[in-house]
Amino acid sequence: MKKFIGVLVATVLATGVVVATDIEELSFMTGTWVGESGPFELEEIWNEPKAGSIQALVRMRSGEEMAMVELIVIDEHEGSLRLRIQQWDPGMEPRDTGRQTMNLVDLQDETVVFEAEDDGPLKRLTYSRKSESDFAVRVETNDGQTHEMELKNQSDKAREDEQLPPNSSESQGSSDE
Repeated sequence: MKKFIGVLVATVLATGVVVATDIEELSFMTGTWVGESGPFELEEIWNEPKAGSIQALVRMRSGEEMAMVELIVIDEHEGSLRLRIQQWDPGMEPRDTGRQTMNLVDLQDETVVFEAEDDGPLKRLTYSRKSESDFAVRVETNDGQTHEMELKNQSDKAREDEQLPPNSSESQGSSDE
């Protein structure tokens, strides 16, 4: 099924015809993902796709200082998928860049790519599920910068931080021996 969708999206790119896409195809994004972005910690919390849309709350902080909050909404729109993004500085002050809208250009193998339809700061966003515990975000800006962030599943990150082996909480239960 994923290869079929990839071929259909490639057809869209070649022909300009919009392919119908189901928001459920983005269920791979669901989860809480954390990692570093320069001097900041980035946390993305993606809800399950429901009612034709999926949303994420993103927060970026340095230590105990909040640097930015972002809301992402991806919904089914005119037979394809549309991403809308808005960022706020601390105190819920909207960033000067305003809201930006992006359109689906590729979806295959747990990777989705959106390109801007307007002149905002972002040119392209790519989200990829690399494994059960690894999620990647690639941001390309209109001024030519590229930022790549490797994020970990929150529960796996907590285990790493505590230096506990996987499923250690399950193995610490009572024993009948």
